[in-house]
Amino acid sequence: KAAKSTEDQLQARIAAEEKEASKMKDASSKQAQEARGKQVSLEERLAKEEKAAKSTEDQLQARIVAEEKAASQQESNLKDTASKQAQEAHEKQVSLEERL
Repeated sequence: KAAKSTEDQLQARIAAEEKEASKMKDASSKQAQEARGKQVSLEERLAKEEKAAKSTEDQLQARIVAEEKAASQQESNLKDTASKQAQEAHEKQVSLEERL
């Protein structure tokens, strides 16, 4: 009878420990699932931020190219204007010299 009682107690203790282990496994599994969810969320956010940064970088690069092109055109226009003014000044000087 005492052995049966001890066996029943051991069986009850084993069952309780198995139940506790199962709870811990479930909790651990839930935490792992939440961690995976957070990781996926962070990876998606990172991808969006990288895409936005790339878009911004592309926009800045396009702006730099456009500004360089505009500056080059402006420089060319200024050179043309200076050349025309020099030609006009030369022509006026020649005209004045001819008058004299």
